[in-house]
Amino acid sequence: MTHCLFGFYAKASFMLTRRRQIQYPESMWQDLRFGIRILLKSPGFTALALVTLALGIGANTTIFSVVNSVLLRPLPYENPDRILQIADLYPATGGVITSSFPKFTFLREHARSFSSFAAVSFGRFQVAGPTTAAPIEVEGVRVPVDFFRVFGAKPALGRTFLDQEDRPGGNAVAVISNALWQNRFGSDPEAIGKTFTVDGSATTIVGIMPAGFNFPDGIEIWMPGAFQHQVVTQVQIQRGASYLLFYARLADGVDIRGAQAEISAMSGQYDESHLGFGDTGRQMTVNPLRESLVSDIRQTLLVLLGAVAFVLLIASANVANLLLARAVARQKEVAIRASLGASGPRLLIQFLTESVLLATIGAGLGLLLSLGSMRLITHIGPQMLPRADEIHVDVTVLLFTVAAAVLTGIIFGLGPALHSSRVDLNDALKANSRSLSGGGRLRGVMIISEVALAMILLTGAGLLMRSFLRLENVNPGFRPQNLLTMRIGLASARYPQRTQQTAFYDRVLERTSVIPGVRDAAVANALPMNRAIGYFFNIEGRPALDPTKAPTFWLHSISPSYFQTVGIPIIRGRAFTPADTTATQQVAVINETMARRFWPKEDPLGRHVIYARESITVEIVGIAADVKVGGLGDNNAYNELYVSYRQRPFLTMWLITRGPASIASAARREILAVDADQPVAAVRTMDEVIADSVSQPRLRTALIGAFAVLALILAVIGIAGVVAWSVSQRTNEIGIRMALGARPSNILAMMVRQAFTMIGAGELIGIVGALALTRVLATFLFGISPEDPLTFAGVALLLGGVALTACVMAARRALRIDPATALRRE
Repeated sequence: MTHCLFGFYAKASFMLTRRRQIQYPESMWQDLRFGIRILLKSPGFTALALVTLALGIGANTTIFSVVNSVLLRPLPYENPDRILQIADLYPATGGVITSSFPKFTFLREHARSFSSFAAVSFGRFQVAGPTTAAPIEVEGVRVPVDFFRVFGAKPALGRTFLDQEDRPGGNAVAVISNALWQNRFGSDPEAIGKTFTVDGSATTIVGIMPAGFNFPDGIEIWMPGAFQHQVVTQVQIQRGASYLLFYARLADGVDIRGAQAEISAMSGQYDESHLGFGDTGRQMTVNPLRESLVSDIRQTLLVLLGAVAFVLLIASANVANLLLARAVARQKEVAIRASLGASGPRLLIQFLTESVLLATIGAGLGLLLSLGSMRLITHIGPQMLPRADEIHVDVTVLLFTVAAAVLTGIIFGLGPALHSSRVDLNDALKANSRSLSGGGRLRGVMIISEVALAMILLTGAGLLMRSFLRLENVNPGFRPQNLLTMRIGLASARYPQRTQQTAFYDRVLERTSVIPGVRDAAVANALPMNRAIGYFFNIEGRPALDPTKAPTFWLHSISPSYFQTVGIPIIRGRAFTPADTTATQQVAVINETMARRFWPKEDPLGRHVIYARESITVEIVGIAADVKVGGLGDNNAYNELYVSYRQRPFLTMWLITRGPASIASAARREILAVDADQPVAAVRTMDEVIADSVSQPRLRTALIGAFAVLALILAVIGIAGVVAWSVSQRTNEIGIRMALGARPSNILAMMVRQAFTMIGAGELIGIVGALALTRVLATFLFGISPEDPLTFAGVALLLGGVALTACVMAARRALRIDPATALRRE
């Protein structure tokens, strides 16, 4: 694109100068030198134009860098377009969900469209040794041997897994990331073959991945055994429990359509041969890996790209107005040059050269601004941006910036250039500096365009802001204030028995409950707003349903003090007590939604729920209030069932305390006092947890809001500039009006009324455009429609009020005009 623009410009310049026997290179350098001199002669004009362009082009460069890195740039793997994600689709919503180990085994054995087929089981691992450094918790995955073949990844040191290491009873080995190798092992080249402890088991390092390989994002350790899982039992795994994501590499000669057709057929065959399994009856989808990684963020980035494009258009209109004002002031200069033989096309090329030069310098400054803003975006939004560590300026971004500069220069320079190249020689040479005029209609069109674009951006920002405020004000169903949370993951090798796990959490609660400032303390396998483990269930006394048709609940394993600590009311019945142990009847508390859904006209207390896969029966003893388990913006009602951790503990639990955040260090010390090798991770307040859950809408709202404010500032500057220019051009007319008896207030009203006409026209066009374009934001809005009249009215009043204020301030210059002086100058 850039080459085409430059080629067009160069060819046009050559053809237009050829008639005058001027060599093109000499003519081009003459135009550039003259353009530089013109810009240096007016430092105020140049500075204002450059700042405007730097902001507009810099914002576009920043967002394009993100779009380029996240959406456009190929993944850093071997033949990345051949790598696919294969996933089950949730029947109710069509969203991607995890799959099971039996399905993975079936597809790997029967599918022929793939040269490699792998599954990934996500988890967290405790890492200790080989140094004396304290144990840490790291993100990791369990994968089969084929995993590294799917991605064409080879270790920088050592090897990947052997077939025998991926079987039950195989040697405990691990491949570690470059970051873990540097931080934990000091980049020791002899780390291969060394033994360290993973989840309490001695594990041998067999490979170290290169720095460029980090899939899945943030993973620091890869271990064999996708059939293993810390939370899901072997019985659940073999009966179709879903906990895996599938990845595959297309075989030679196979395309995605062929792979999708085969997977769809294989899915049906799996359902027929695995009757009664919990993962049947689901459709499966095949998507390129890059599409699966960016599907959640694509629309947000495209909306942001559109928003900054509006900002650039407003900036271009502003600079065009500045250039038009200069063109009017340079009419006599242009007339003299034309009288000396300069043709209209030659003058057009000269003015376009000046505007492109101005845009190029502005683009350079904008590129510098974008370098800082890119770091800011990747710092505040790494969790919502996949491939955030890859965002940087590359050749594609530089070409985009150059193309934006050239195109912008032509866009905002063409109107003033055409106006200047069509000067009437007689009028221009006879006129004095006070009587030069022109370009008023073009300036009015640009101001109307600026107001319309600003109206659209401000409306979008207003909708997102009101939506976000409503989201933040949603009642989560508990009291998050003064809650401190931290994750404790026990090593399965050191705590293999449930009694050991329960004893550990008992001691932790005993010690943390007496910390000064702690009012309550509890443990739970999931935080209040996070989904827990899903289980199929049946109701005693009713026909037993197959797991594929049975309903599900989220299982929360909690301590007796949990409801009091987090502030979830018990509506009926009772909470748990210390007497609820493995030696007594297993009991449960359900939420209001589950009670209302399955016992609408009955009393659920005393009823029994059966785990469909494990045939374990629990008695309902209480009903708790609903919690926004799916997040503040999720209005779906979920079934939740709470059990006592003394009857069903988990290896990974959360310690939750009510008290000041300053007790975090003391709580960590008490945990280490129970087990000196036990790492503590993810120490955060509940307010921070909730803030993280809405980080994507917050970042989206903040960025579009910032662009809208910038658009408002640029539009107001443009409007004020036009009014000030109009006053300067109509000095004689204003003097005559005042000499004939017009009062200053009449003059001010006249100037403001004319400006208001442009503002009103721009707002009307902007409202129509906003009604069409804000529908794109519908999926981002919570509790508000894209056509919300209050938002439209508020934005119109805000934009109109600010713009009119700027007009009044600019038009007040007309009140200081002395009629006699104005007439004498004429």
